Amino acid sequence: MHGTPPTDRDHPRERPATADEAAASWLVRSHGGLSDADSRALAAWLAEDPAHGVALERLRKTWRFLDDVAPLHRRRQRRARLRRAAYAAAAAVFVATVAGGVAWWERAPPPTVASVVYQTGRGEQREVALGDGTTVWLDTGTRISVRLSASARAVSLAAGQALFDVTHDEARPFTVDTATARVRVLGTRFSVRQTPVGLVSRGTGVSVSRGHVQVTDPEGRGHVDLLAGQAAHVAPGGTPARVATAVGETWREGRVVFDDTPLADAVAELERYGDTHLVVAPSARALHITGSFSARQPEAFARAVAHILPVDLQRRGTEVTFTGRASQR
Repeated sequence: MHGTPPTDRDHPRERPATADEAAASWLVRSHGGLSDADSRALAAWLAEDPAHGVALERLRKTWRFLDDVAPLHRRRQRRARLRRAAYAAAAAVFVATVAGGVAWWERAPPPTVASVVYQTGRGEQREVALGDGTTVWLDTGTRISVRLSASARAVSLAAGQALFDVTHDEARPFTVDTATARVRVLGTRFSVRQTPVGLVSRGTGVSVSRGHVQVTDPEGRGHVDLLAGQAAHVAPGGTPARVATAVGETWREGRVVFDDTPLADAVAELERYGDTHLVVAPSARALHITGSFSARQPEAFARAVAHILPVDLQRRGTEVTFTGRASQR
């Protein structure tokens, strides 16, 4: 697969596209959302030469400038023609840039931006390159939808957790929305986790590895600013609150970290990574666990818990049940 977008099939002998021409093509394609194959192709193209990223960012800035200077009133009968000309307009950006001037023309607003959905199955992890140069790592059981436009970059995290390494772009804030929180950044590296309803620690957790993010609740009643090494949690119906433990990227290393976590919540986390069914009996539900464990070795986790906490293990096929010891009941 080649990183440069394909040329017209009717002209197979055309010269290879220059960096600016390829960047113009990628710019237009990213406004409509990139498929998985496109995301991989874009990542490969950006990795081929540092000049590719420079060309793409230069055209993005020019595109935004043209958005600002476009006339506010357009004749209705010209809109359809201008929409069809949007792709040609992006190519014209290249011509204007090389000439050292600015081409002034009317063009239609960017097309409606469709969401692109990325997700992982049980035990699966995945790396995705977005059209703006941002990299996203999806943990097991994660689902996100992405919308990139000339003025904003929006991600919705429906389930699971993801790590974002965001390309800096002051003109296009990057936001991540969950059921209980909104995270807003310009350029940084951070992790967001959506814990499902039914667990004690349900809600949204945010950890920052680099840079600065702002976390708010959906209604905007409160916010916290986080720097590298800091974390926050937003419970359903609540406002953001700082927490002591910043788990961050440990899941990318195959580890899960618990800090006075209810045993039932810890078990639910381990189950996301494999097929072993872990059950916490009512007699052990009041127990909490602290420590770092391998995410893909549930049996080792079960044995460790039996050494740390007053529980016994009962096995039936692939199911392991934690029961509180009689002396602790």
